[in-house]
Amino acid sequence: MRFMPATASKYFRCASGVIFSLFCFLPLSANLSPSACTIAMVRGSATIDGRPLMMKTRDRSDFDQDFIYGAEGLYAYIGTSGAGITNKIYGGVNEVGFAIINSNAYNFPDTVSGWADDGYIMKLALETCRTVYDFQYILDSTNTPGRTLPATYGVMDAYGNGIFYEATAGSYFICDWDDSTYAPNGYMVRSTFAYNGGPEHEAQFRHDRALALLDSGYAEGILSRQYLAQTVLRDLVNSEADPYPLPFQGMTPSSPYGFLHTYTEDMINRATTRAVVIIQGIEAGGDPGLATLWAMAGQPVTTVALPLWVHAGSVPDEFNGLGYNQSALNSRSEEYRNYLYSLGWPYYKLDTWRLVDQWGGGLLPYLIELEDELTARGDSAWAVWEATGLPSTGEIADFQNELAATALADLTQWGPAQAPEVRLEILPGDQILLDWELVQFNVFERPLEVSHYTIYGSSEPFLDRLTGDSLTTVDAPPVTLPMLDVLRFYQVRCGTD
Repeated sequence: MRFMPATASKYFRCASGVIFSLFCFLPLSANLSPSACTIAMVRGSATIDGRPLMMKTRDRSDFDQDFIYGAEGLYAYIGTSGAGITNKIYGGVNEVGFAIINSNAYNFPDTVSGWADDGYIMKLALETCRTVYDFQYILDSTNTPGRTLPATYGVMDAYGNGIFYEATAGSYFICDWDDSTYAPNGYMVRSTFAYNGGPEHEAQFRHDRALALLDSGYAEGILSRQYLAQTVLRDLVNSEADPYPLPFQGMTPSSPYGFLHTYTEDMINRATTRAVVIIQGIEAGGDPGLATLWAMAGQPVTTVALPLWVHAGSVPDEFNGLGYNQSALNSRSEEYRNYLYSLGWPYYKLDTWRLVDQWGGGLLPYLIELEDELTARGDSAWAVWEATGLPSTGEIADFQNELAATALADLTQWGPAQAPEVRLEILPGDQILLDWELVQFNVFERPLEVSHYTIYGSSEPFLDRLTGDSLTTVDAPPVTLPMLDVLRFYQVRCGTD
């Protein structure tokens, strides 16, 4: 027996009806940039399977972010960009195993005017680069007249090389994952400042948190693609609060009980994270066609990671809005985001009790279970391909398309029940009557089969996510209960078998 989350409930006091709570929070005033990505790269010697890793959160003000396939240059590639934008890429991998990510470096002087050129540089790199040193040539050639956006570029290739290039307008610094000064354990992190830049370190907390999580994963011997996706990229700690274990049973000065403020420079899973790229490379000497891009369309806590391969010659339609339309997976993620941010925009308050409820259910456990099932299928297929060779382009395309279609279908199935409109009536003989219409839809207006309703009672209001005591379970309303003085508050929860 499973109960739907607490949003499918109403609060009642038998003497005076419904209890209302009103929170009024103004947005925090802060000069924050939505373009504030978190990136990391991990040498193969530090991972559990010997495969190198790169990750990037794509933090933007615009929600619509696609994953696309391109074959206009020397090498074909897959990468992420804004919906309908094909002349710029902001993270991807090409057919020869070269991969690239980036983040802004705000502590370098921005001395060259013009539109940001990082997306053009990264697309050019994916189209032309086989090694990290090919990319270094691109930087050399753009030092003059200069680049319009100081940035840290992370690049790796199929030959075991991995470098963070901290690029100013007209020069760059090399941070190699083989250099113990920068990567003592074989991994590196950047937020939105360069190690070789000025002293103004925007998002120092976020950088330190990501690095600490990698340190923990390395010490425990569990650094993997799954660890990046489920522990690092979905992390919700910020300078205001450590909400773990979820749900957050506390309150910060800027948010109601159980909520987290996520429009902040110091959180990895931010309100403005629109897409995530995890690139799982190959061991030196392996087939570069086996390099895998694990794509997450949306904020990490609202979506799942799915595998894509350049050799497929395409990306699933679920990842690409085709033109300037929002992709189907991105659209579903946005529905979940609106559900989690129940106070509305622009408050940026994430309700952790909707993410993980007091019974261990909720959206996040559902996403993790689904992601584990689908990524296990991806890993199994990859292992076969490594042993026997890559199958045809059409076979790989069909496989990744089927995973994406399954993911979208399963994501569409989940949803808490709508809250029933409950009527309370005091009856003769010290009894009360609770009545409500049958619940037939979830909060996303999709059909839902509710198998039972459970009534909970409490001597205190159901504020601060109080659980209460189970009184009775019925298949349908109404319900007649004795009116006990000690139980003056009631709640109805929908359940499914």
